[in-house]
Amino acid sequence: MTDAIIRDTLAHAAAHDEDHPMFLRGPILETLRHGMEEFFPGLKPSGVDEEGRPMFNLADLAQALGASEEDLLAHAEKMDIADQLRTTPPKPLH
Repeated sequence: MTDAIIRDTLAHAAAHDEDHPMFLRGPILETLRHGMEEFFPGLKPSGVDEEGRPMFNLADLAQALGASEEDLLAHAEKMDIADQLRTTPPKPLH
């Protein structure tokens, strides 16, 4: 794993770690949101989790990234984040 990927992964994890105060997490979350809008303008969340965070459908992510769902699942396993994937439907967007 390259240093850039490790750094990005740690920043993403810190942004969603509620043990960190929002004044530290907020700018990271905003940067992540802007990046998603800029690089994946057509990708929209399919719902939200219990905390109101956007949730994306794996098929939609795969299409936006030009990858297969199997590739994304394998990558999630490799990054040891497969346990964060949900199999239950998210709450619908309002």
